[in-house]
Amino acid sequence: MLFIWGGKEMKILNSNIKIQALVLCALFTISGCATTTKVATVRTTDNDLTCEQIKEQDVQLDVVMDEADDNKEVNTKNVAAAVFFWPALATTVISANKAEKLVEKRRKRLNDLYLKKECE
Repeated sequence: MLFIWGGKEMKILNSNIKIQALVLCALFTISGCATTTKVATVRTTDNDLTCEQIKEQDVQLDVVMDEADDNKEVNTKNVAAAVFFWPALATTVISANKAEKLVEKRRKRLNDLYLKKECE
């Protein structure tokens, strides 16, 4: 590193520090994106599930769906993302939408298993 005051080297050093600071801020902002839990739509153990286990998994899917809904609502984190780095908000909403679609597919799979096993 050269520290020649008033020279060209100092200007280059300053621009490098600015770039590093911007990259660091962007990384912190992106790491603040809320991601929603994703579920596997089909599992290798699905056929071994009991009727009670199918019901339990359906309840767990409600929790994931609630989390996705929370991530799409207006809250402090989403407002901050919209103000300071709007792609973070877009990533959060896209992640929540994807999670909801996976929950719907998993729920359909569990419902099919529930009917196939003739659960009551």
